[in-house]
Amino acid sequence: MLTRADLAKYPFLSEASEYVRKLGLSIEELSAPEFSPVLDRAERRLEEALSKGRVSGDITNENAEILSFPVSNLILSLVGSSWGRDSTTSPLACQTSFITRFT
Repeated sequence: MLTRADLAKYPFLSEASEYVRKLGLSIEELSAPEFSPVLDRAERRLEEALSKGRVSGDITNENAEILSFPVSNLILSLVGSSWGRDSTTSPLACQTSFITRFT
């Protein structure tokens, strides 16, 4: 059985998805103040991926780390980017596309 620390380190695993599913959170609930660490981490996760091509492994809040992965994927899907789902797309190409689209 994986620990919460394992899920935080590997939030893309199906076990992490199941953990999030069992929490039963809605998108609306994520706007509550207690979930601001999750939203902050999702934002940092995207910034790191765009600027460095990878996400840091510095985990300070396991729950925020686990929840920020699907939240960052949700953000990507809302802006219409396939970069996070397509590992063949380079971070530089995504950053260029993002800048072009939103500036």
